[in-house]
Amino acid sequence: MASIPFINIRLLVITLGLVGIFPASAVPAATESIVVCDGDLMRINAQGTPIAAVLDDIQQECGIRVDGLQAEPDRPVLFSQTGNRQDILRSLLQILDVTNYALEYRNDLLIQVTVLPVSTIPDAARPETTDIPSETAEKPFADGLRIVDVIEGSQADFANLQEGDLILYYDGQRVTRPAELVRLSQERGSQEAVELMLIRDRAPIRVYLNGGFIGIRIRTGLMDRSVLEKYLDIME
Repeated sequence: MASIPFINIRLLVITLGLVGIFPASAVPAATESIVVCDGDLMRINAQGTPIAAVLDDIQQECGIRVDGLQAEPDRPVLFSQTGNRQDILRSLLQILDVTNYALEYRNDLLIQVTVLPVSTIPDAARPETTDIPSETAEKPFADGLRIVDVIEGSQADFANLQEGDLILYYDGQRVTRPAELVRLSQERGSQEAVELMLIRDRAPIRVYLNGGFIGIRIRTGLMDRSVLEKYLDIME
């Protein structure tokens, strides 16, 4: 009977020794994600990661598509930054030497970046033009509807429309007069989704609304026609 406690103690010592064979450092750590999104916040930590992998992660983790980017898929990206989606992607495009692009939003959240093509004609190959006045020359400005006020609590307010935005298209139709926008919005039902195309800071933006009352005060405004023509391919 006296030998039983002694055997139990030895078994306990052996068991504790076996547990110590597996150090904590042997447990593999989870690989840190290249792209992390939390609402409007985004973090990209690419340390020589191929651009194709970065763009795939941006779409999978944040639901943001990047279309039209002409770059080698294996091009390494060295980029680490945290902030809101728009600022992070603008910074990323800047290091990729992309300056011509459009941002698309849904419910005030960035969902797509479209890289726009640049002219394929070298500057040296462009024909020289002379400044000859012509009565039939196209006017340098195009008409648009400029927002002068956004009504608080309206769908325009929730869609983050801003004073100074220049509305060009409503549901695919060009609008140049306030009466045209009023008529088109009244023809759409309040549950019918429509697309609003506008210019903000010389860049095109898509905004999705419902038909009916928008919640803005507008006036006829002029814009640089070259800005409009630059983005016609994505507005039509």
